[in-house]
Amino acid sequence: MKKYITLRNFKRLFVVGSITFIAFILFIFFSLPSVKDLQNIELQTPLRVFTQDKQLIAIFGEKRRIPVTFEQVPKNMENAFLAAEDSRFYNHFGVDFPGLLRATKNLILTGEKTQGGSTITMQLARNFYLTSEKKIIRKVREIFLALKIESTLSKEKILELYFNKIYLGHRAYGVAAAAQIYYGKKIDQLTLAEIAMIAGLPKAPSRYNPVTNMKRAMQRRNYVLKRMLYNDFISYNDYVIAYLSIDQAKINNIEIDVNAPYVAEMVRAKMYEKYGEEAYTKGYDVFTTVKGNLQKKANESLIKSIESYDRRHGYRIPEKKIEAKFFLNSNFEYDIEEGINNSKDVLSKIRQIKNHVPAVVVNVSKKNMIVYTKLGDRLELDLSALRIKKQLINENKTIKINNFDDVFELGHIISMQQIKSKWYISQIPIVSGAIVSIDSNSGALKALSGGYDFRISKFNRAIQAKRQPGSSFKPFIYYSALKKGYTPATLVNDSPKVFKEDSVSEAWRPQNHSGKFYGPTRLRYALAKSRNIVSVRLLDDIGIDFTIKQLKDFGFDTSKLPKDLTLALGSGAIEPIKLAEAYTYFANGGYDIDVYFIEQIKTRSGKLLFVENPRMVCGKYCDSESLDTIQFASAQTLEELTELRKTAGLPRFALKTADSRIIYQINSMLKDVVRYGTAKKALSLKRRDIAGKTGTTNDQRDSWFCGFSRNIVTTSYIGFDDFSPLGSKEFGSTAALPMWIDYMKKALRKEPVLDLEQPENIVAVRIDSKTGLLASPKTKKTITEIFRKEHVPNTFSEGSNILQKKEEEITTPELIF
Repeated sequence: MKKYITLRNFKRLFVVGSITFIAFILFIFFSLPSVKDLQNIELQTPLRVFTQDKQLIAIFGEKRRIPVTFEQVPKNMENAFLAAEDSRFYNHFGVDFPGLLRATKNLILTGEKTQGGSTITMQLARNFYLTSEKKIIRKVREIFLALKIESTLSKEKILELYFNKIYLGHRAYGVAAAAQIYYGKKIDQLTLAEIAMIAGLPKAPSRYNPVTNMKRAMQRRNYVLKRMLYNDFISYNDYVIAYLSIDQAKINNIEIDVNAPYVAEMVRAKMYEKYGEEAYTKGYDVFTTVKGNLQKKANESLIKSIESYDRRHGYRIPEKKIEAKFFLNSNFEYDIEEGINNSKDVLSKIRQIKNHVPAVVVNVSKKNMIVYTKLGDRLELDLSALRIKKQLINENKTIKINNFDDVFELGHIISMQQIKSKWYISQIPIVSGAIVSIDSNSGALKALSGGYDFRISKFNRAIQAKRQPGSSFKPFIYYSALKKGYTPATLVNDSPKVFKEDSVSEAWRPQNHSGKFYGPTRLRYALAKSRNIVSVRLLDDIGIDFTIKQLKDFGFDTSKLPKDLTLALGSGAIEPIKLAEAYTYFANGGYDIDVYFIEQIKTRSGKLLFVENPRMVCGKYCDSESLDTIQFASAQTLEELTELRKTAGLPRFALKTADSRIIYQINSMLKDVVRYGTAKKALSLKRRDIAGKTGTTNDQRDSWFCGFSRNIVTTSYIGFDDFSPLGSKEFGSTAALPMWIDYMKKALRKEPVLDLEQPENIVAVRIDSKTGLLASPKTKKTITEIFRKEHVPNTFSEGSNILQKKEEEITTPELIF
């Protein structure tokens, strides 16, 4: 009876077990994700940023991946992975059952769960759909998924997905990314030994990594080579050569073509705003409006100007120092070798900024000094190594360095700079600056740099620094005055005057920089020479409310501007890019354009997702073809140009918001700033079509030059982030203008000399240079002035009876100009 019950129970258990097993299998099968999506899978691929001419600027994204097709993968690469991971890949249907049996046997005998039996298809299933945890239910799902994938995709497609998906350490996903990161090569440039090294990584990307554990990595590489030989994938001769080769793996950062980190960060922020976290994983390619050659020149010009300022103001005594005890040997005696050995660890933790190589002073006397550099060089220096010949006392005072030991001490951490074959003592500047260059017809950003080095400070001074523009703001005051009825020939008395200002605790007595007064002065001359008194008197006469209203025509946020007479001297804080944008009105004839820096966004496959369609300035001879050529300068074929226009939509035209005749007059007056005014250094460019305005603020805290040709507006700026004074001899003309000249020399090289088109009802008239009235036969000195037709003087000069007031020198308590 008991035997009968046991058999009956066994049958019941068998039925229940079978049903449960079938239900489990059905549950697993029907809970599997669809693998059809794998045919059109979008791998997580980083964001790439390019210049307009398709040069790489930056890559953003946690995963480094360079998608490749199956055909692009070398045969040796395919064979290496098959030898290491799945030699029977082409002979199974996704699951290697003998391998699974071996893994099962090992589990029964040892109780250990291993990776054995995982085919490439199973690894692909795990990478796309499952976790890496070693559980039986995960393994079952993996098996069924692998079978499903094999029934859906070809072997070639499976390998292609695998080669792009597999993680290979150090943020490298896929074989192409691994080739770049470990060897700085494309996959078709790898040697057999390097291929084997990469093929050995999937088993344990950290344990067998050639960068972090070369010994184990070499063992794994050689194992892969043996497997390739065993499977007849390579010859014995190839095996020996690869086996004996020394591996050169190291971390190779992706080489960019153009260094533009501030622009790259602007793009990254804009893309994140638009796409969120997907911006870093969808493989977007962003093409900016930046021109590669101009960006390189902007970087160079900014760095050159900052370093030039730094050298003018002397060497700063080093702040960091290695303690003296690190130069003592076991007998407590000074030992230079001991000091060098102890310096190595310190120097290894100091990053090199540009070509300033960190170094430690290991011996110093009056006329000689020995330093040890981060590069491992021991340099013996004499006083000729002092490229900066003077020591900084304060912003206005330096003293000559006669002896090394007057400035340097044992253990000082300094910087060395190699110029040609000679080493010089250098220092990393603490002053900063910005340069921004814009196409005046479209607003396209051509170049931008927001600081000396992005690694020192990510603060983008070109778009984030709110600084007083000083005299570079004066043209907008003059525009308002001309709008009120003044002319470039109007005389304004440059003489002392006390103003009662609510924003100033005491009576305000503005001064010219020279501390002198010059009497009646024509507006044109006053702007060229940057006379402060004339600007303040103008604003006082035309009224602040009237002026604020005119400033709206230039896109200024007037709510942030001061509502007092200091506005005449540029006391309102503004970002360099905003000031450059406002100057585009003077260059293009008064049209309102917006600055933009992203031209187009594409998927990695080349599909256009977005094309900017800016408001463009369209002149008298404008047509759609020329507009497209200007807007889409990156297009290399007619088909590409047509596709860009189709995606962008119909052309948009800029609106004229400023009076074109007054703009023409201001344009002409700003050319005189270059011809004989504060920016006459720019005459070195030997062009008649350039114009602009210098700017310096109180105590020389900010130095500016805003200048332009017909098609390009560029603003350069120098200043300390903490608003420290630059020095009493530093002005817009000395600190910022040289940067502008150096950059524009390149930017204007292929630009035709082109003047702003003269509007109707503008006339040129001969006037008396002193009175501003019409020239008479008795007038001794005449000039040609341009007027709006209705504002031509109706009185002849009576022989220039207005006497030039004798210059009066005074002490200058306040400098805003």
